[in-house]
Amino acid sequence: MKPPKRPQRKRKNSGVERALNEIVAALTVLTTQGVKIMAKLDDFLTAQAAYNAEIGAAIDGIVADVAELNRIISELGDGTTEEQEAKMDELTAAGAALVARVKAADELTPPATPPAA
Repeated sequence: MKPPKRPQRKRKNSGVERALNEIVAALTVLTTQGVKIMAKLDDFLTAQAAYNAEIGAAIDGIVADVAELNRIISELGDGTTEEQEAKMDELTAAGAALVARVKAADELTPPATPPAA
C-alpha cells in the first residue's frame, strides 16, 4: 500500500522565486540581443575589411600612376619646349587630382581605432 500523499505547503518564497524567474528571463533577452549585436558587428567588420582592401588597392594604383608621372617628367629634361611645358602642367594637374581623390577616399574610411568617447 502506498503511503498517503503529503499536503503541499504553500511556498513562502514565491515572491523571491518570481523575482529570480524575471531576472533569468531578462538575462535571456539580453543574451539574445548580445548575440545579434555581435553578429551584426562581425558582418560590419567583414564588410569594412573588404572596403579597406579595395581602397588600399586603389591607393596602390595611384602610387603607381604618380611614379609613372614622375618618370615622364624626369624624361623631359631641362631644356623644355612649350609643348613639353604644357605636358608637365597637364601631368602636374593630374597628380594634384590624384592627391585630391586619395584624400577624399581617406575621409570615407573610419579611423583604425575609434576615438575614445
